[in-house]
Parts: sequence; C-alpha cells; structure tokens
Amino acid sequence: MDRIKNLLGKRTTTILSAAAKDVVRAAAPNLGNAIGGPLGGVVEREIARAVTGKPDAPSAEVSARIEAGDAETMAKLYEAQAKLEAVGVDLAKVEAEDRADARAAHAGSWHVIVVAGSIMVAFFAMLGGLMFVQIPEGNREVVYALAGTMLSLVMMVGHFFFGSSEGSKQKTGILAKGASR
Repeated sequence: MDRIKNLLGKRTTTILSAAAKDVVRAAAPNLGNAIGGPLGGVVEREIARAVTGKPDAPSAEVSARIEAGDAETMAKLYEAQAKLEAVGVDLAKVEAEDRADARAAHAGSWHVIVVAGSIMVAFFAMLGGLMFVQIPEGNREVVYALAGTMLSLVMMVGHFFFGSSEGSKQKTGILAKGASR
C-alpha cells in the first residue's frame, strides 16, 4: 500500500485530453478504464512518466504524444499498465472495491425502494399507454426516446437489486485469481 501511496504524488487533476484518453482505452483497455476510477490521478501520472519520462509533464505534451499513436508510445502504454499491476494495483479489484458497498450503503433505506418503485410504475404505465394511445406523428420520436430512457432506468434498477450476471461472473473470476496470488 505504501508503494501505491508513493505513486499518488501531488497530481489529482486530469492531464489527458479526451482524445488521448480514447487512444489509451483502445491501446491498453485496463489502463484506460482505470483513468476514470478512484486511482485516476495515479494512472495518469504513470502514463505521463511512461510516455515522456516525467510524471509531471505538461498536459499538452503528454496528450500530443499519445494522440500521435506511434508504436513506441503504444508499447510504453502497455509497460505502464504492467508496471501498475506489478506494484499491486490490481485495476479490476480496485474498480470492484469502489462499487462493492453501493448496495450495503442503501440497505434498508425506504428512499431506494420508493425511487425504484416509481421508476417501475412509470415504465409500465408508459408501456401500457403506448399500447392503447395513438401517438401523433410529430411526437413519436420524443416518446420513443423517452421510452428508451425509461427502459434504461428499469435496467439500472434491476442491476442495482440483482446485479448483472455476466459482469458478476467475470468480476468474481478476476477477484478469485487476485486473491490466490
């Protein structure tokens, strides 16, 4: 843990441009996903160190090198990912731990039940309305967009209360491998 704290340093703000983050996510997906997580500052600092040799390199310099996308820079991104994993930053584990207490934090809270119930009632009311009410031609796109948004909310409620089975299986497998090391 001390090694991770040493990596934290002073930088807590983002140094990569949106385009550079996209390149990192494409070249080194685990590293790219970690940018938005709780260790984002550490990850960006290590990316800057790998790409420029300086952990506190100017944002424009780091982003420009990454956006150029040459083979040497891509290899350095892979090395940065391996380095973080080697010092004990298990990116999947950090991400899982970041969300692990979400359900526990709201256990027994009636607010969650009310919000989830409201979303479900609104969705099925809208679905019933779509079956029995003729939507004017000019409003169809708006209503369909709203129905899609409501469906997304219903899925979020389901994932909150029951979890997502495939993601949970993958996460459990990753955590089991990490625990056996």
